[in-house]
Amino acid sequence: CKIMFYNVENLFDTVDDSTKNDNEFLPDGKKRWTKERYETKINYLYKTIVAAGEGQQPDIVGLCEIENNNCLKEICLYSPLLAYEYRFVHYESPDPRGIDVALLYNSKTFKVLQSKPIAVELSGKRKTHTRDILMVKGIILPNDTVYIYVNHWPSRMMGEERSESKRIQVATILRKQIDTLIAQKPRANIIIMGDFNDTPQNTSITDVLQAGDCNKGAQLCNLSLQYTFPGTYKYKGNWDVFDQIIVSQSLINLFRIVKADVVHPDFLLMNDDTYTGQMPFRTFNGVRYLCGFSDHLPVMLNLTK
Repeated sequence: CKIMFYNVENLFDTVDDSTKNDNEFLPDGKKRWTKERYETKINYLYKTIVAAGEGQQPDIVGLCEIENNNCLKEICLYSPLLAYEYRFVHYESPDPRGIDVALLYNSKTFKVLQSKPIAVELSGKRKTHTRDILMVKGIILPNDTVYIYVNHWPSRMMGEERSESKRIQVATILRKQIDTLIAQKPRANIIIMGDFNDTPQNTSITDVLQAGDCNKGAQLCNLSLQYTFPGTYKYKGNWDVFDQIIVSQSLINLFRIVKADVVHPDFLLMNDDTYTGQMPFRTFNGVRYLCGFSDHLPVMLNLTK
């Protein structure tokens, strides 16, 4: 079973949604988001998913920064990914920019039993809403039930320290969901994936979500501690591991982890001319179109019985 997560960097369609702040991603917006650029982005996503599978397409693909159902239909039904019979789960969230999380799944190897959005309301000077957490209960065929949580936690746009409390609040909400599930099903097979905008060493992950090293008895095992590539996102010359896959000890007892790592084929990377080395080949640098894939690299978990 192959499980992938990917922050695709602002996958918007070209249609104006009056209920969302999507104006910069319109043909006449400041990013000149044309149909041609949109279709290129869809094809790049197809190429990335196929390459990440290394000959066997991922069974489950968590995504974030997806605008709506239209984008997911384009991926599943109107790109070459159609041949692999992917379906998707998605709910509109109250994020003001209109970017959501979603789950693609190979309908030949995974069956959805139940799904729901978990609302995230942030307290502060005024209450705000951010992206929902997506929960999907399903069966990795033929008979292994799993509970998947797809996340996209608040960004560090205001600085790491000033924004940390928001991510701690989301971690608290998710941890309560996990505690409730484990109280009902102590041996639940849990997969948590997402762009957490925090590293595996940050308080939100280690102390609040309580995800850590499998070898040190953690109930939730952070598999990103096994990555051999230095990071999934690069900022001012420094790699960070923001995109992580975390699983329950029960899942590790059921499956053998073949590999958990960052997907980094050459076509997803570009030269970092400012800080040396390489960096993700992103779609935009500010408003300048680079015709790249994403500002994040995908991550992949390969399991076997």
